[in-house]
Amino acid sequence: MPVQATSIEPPRREVDHEPVPDRRRPRASHACTRKKEAGRARGWTVSDFAFPDVPARSRHWWLVLTPGNADVCDTDPGFEVSVTVTADLRDMVRIWRGDLHWQDALRSGALDLQGPETVRRTLPTWFALSPFATIPRPAIPVRGPSVG
Repeated sequence: MPVQATSIEPPRREVDHEPVPDRRRPRASHACTRKKEAGRARGWTVSDFAFPDVPARSRHWWLVLTPGNADVCDTDPGFEVSVTVTADLRDMVRIWRGDLHWQDALRSGALDLQGPETVRRTLPTWFALSPFATIPRPAIPVRGPSVG
């Protein structure tokens, strides 16, 4: 039986893009767009997380904190900043994962906090670690010289 040559098209991804948010400009949360006076009146605390090792357009992220709630903003929400946290992104991830303790990062200079002392002291209590941060890491086996 002769083999007939046919054109085989690669599979096509059928994705409904309507429910997918626009990746170019995420929608700002409501807290990220309020007026300065509203934030002060409600007693919001704003933390500016600065990552000097990432591109300028993604360098700053703000947390607008209220009792029991936190909004993450990728644009300046316009409120007075209570504390600025500066760290390389990798170090901040290591802190979040529980691989680097907050105090050790401060002592080594990997983490810098600027703001009133009371806010700097309480900030670690606001910063929730990964749910996996408390799980012990497996020991990495030490391999001896290969025999052979």
